[in-house]
Amino acid sequence: MVLNSPRKTHIIVAKIAIKNLLNLTYMTEAKKPKINISIDTAGVITKSSGETVLEALENIDVDWKRVRYKNIMTIKKGRKTEERIYNIVKMKRLLMNKQVRATEAKYIELLLK
Repeated sequence: MVLNSPRKTHIIVAKIAIKNLLNLTYMTEAKKPKINISIDTAGVITKSSGETVLEALENIDVDWKRVRYKNIMTIKKGRKTEERIYNIVKMKRLLMNKQVRATEAKYIELLLK
């Protein structure tokens, strides 16, 4: 019996090709970069993340009743970073009103593209 027969070589080459093809399909699937949001309120930093800006804003754990000072919101998506400054009234409105949150999320999404 010959160990290096052409048939065995073809089978081994085919297995390697299939394995490489499967690895390529996993590599080509692009992962969406997560959106990370942090809100700085008078030195207290609260962080949140999500698949979209709206989801990250909804996950943030800041009570709108405790907002007292100017707030700095930093939004990161991959390498892009957007920093926004909100006064007290705008931040309270953003945290307690779902419609305002959705509108602001759409605006931020456009800035991050």
